[in-house]
Amino acid sequence: MKRALIFLFVGPIVSFLLVLGTAMAFGVKAWEPAVLGVMFDHSCEMGIVPAVLAGLIDWRLAARTTFAWRILQTAGAAFIISALIGLFLLRHDVGAVLIFAIYAAIAAVICSRLSGGSKELPKVRSGLRSIEMKRALIFLIVGPAVGFLLALGTAIVIGVRPWEPPMFLGVMFAYSYKVGLIPAALTGLVDSRLAAITTFAGRIIQTAGTGFVISALVGLFLFSLGGGAVLIYAIYGTIAATVCSWLSGRSKGAADAQ
Repeated sequence: MKRALIFLFVGPIVSFLLVLGTAMAFGVKAWEPAVLGVMFDHSCEMGIVPAVLAGLIDWRLAARTTFAWRILQTAGAAFIISALIGLFLLRHDVGAVLIFAIYAAIAAVICSRLSGGSKELPKVRSGLRSIEMKRALIFLIVGPAVGFLLALGTAIVIGVRPWEPPMFLGVMFAYSYKVGLIPAALTGLVDSRLAAITTFAGRIIQTAGTGFVISALVGLFLFSLGGGAVLIYAIYGTIAATVCSWLSGRSKGAADAQ
């Protein structure tokens, strides 16, 4: 969970700071609130997917290689992933893609370093870590993806063709991760705590309710959504939380009882 949170929150922030520094070096008045907001929004939108994939690779490498070699491989993977996303998903030109990929590689180095060493854990702790990493990946990857599918379905029902132009699908996908990651991370933490103290069904119901409340609060106070949009956002959060909690498996108490 620690590694997932570092990559998903620290990674885009590092990219934002790199973009900010570059803008200031070229004489752009990036400290103006409107410009800062756009830059931060763009950094998160572009950096979330590479951060998720790089974090997953870093986690896999942590048990298989040395600390320094893991950092190098994670940085290289982030560079390649970001370049591919920039070229084929966001349709940037080669110069912008190169900068995007370099920023992602730097962010990956910092996140991999902050995630700690690559030492082998005892079997019990390793098993618990594996379970919690599975839960984190489900909530942080599947959760926003469920939100994207719900938004896509809603758009089709009301007569919008989100595949025209094709790039709009990519924008919708990136935006779903941008607005869905914070509720997903917080709901995943609650689900993790509930797994040790309640039943499987009870955990899913409570996690779903938590997803609704957290999504509503985030929509109101972080994204400044209106009443109707907040309700839809919270319902999407509830459905995503239910799916992710169910996919995370049985509660520890229920498993021990069998």
